Amino acid sequence: VLRTVRARGLVHELAAGFDVARERGRGRFDLNPPFLPQRDERGFSTKFEALVADDADWKPVLKAVLGTDDVELIASGVFLAMPGAETQAYHTDGVHLDLRRHAKPHAVNVFVPLVDLT
Repeated sequence: VLRTVRARGLVHELAAGFDVARERGRGRFDLNPPFLPQRDERGFSTKFEALVADDADWKPVLKAVLGTDDVELIASGVFLAMPGAETQAYHTDGVHLDLRRHAKPHAVNVFVPLVDLT
C-alpha cells in the first residue's frame, strides 16, 4: 500500500485519509479493509462471523462491565505501526454522548497485538 501511495504521489493525501487507510502520525496507519465491515454485525463474512455470534466470548464480559445486555461490535480495523514510528499522542477514541453531564461507560476499545510484545 505504501509503495503505491508513494508511486502515485499521494503521500500528502494519506494524512487526510482514504476510505480504507489514514496516516495517524509518521509511520502509524489506521486501516479499514473492506473484508472487515463497519457498523453492522450482519455484514461480517463467514471467516469472521464467530466474532459477532451471540455466544462470542467477549460479549458476556462486556455485558458485565457495561451493565447491559445490549452489546455489539460496531467497528473493526487494523492499526499498523512501522519500526521507528512516531509516538502516539494521548487522545480519546470516540465522542462524548453528552458534553454537559458525565455518562456511564458505553464503549470499549480493544487492541490485539499481532506481534510478540515481550
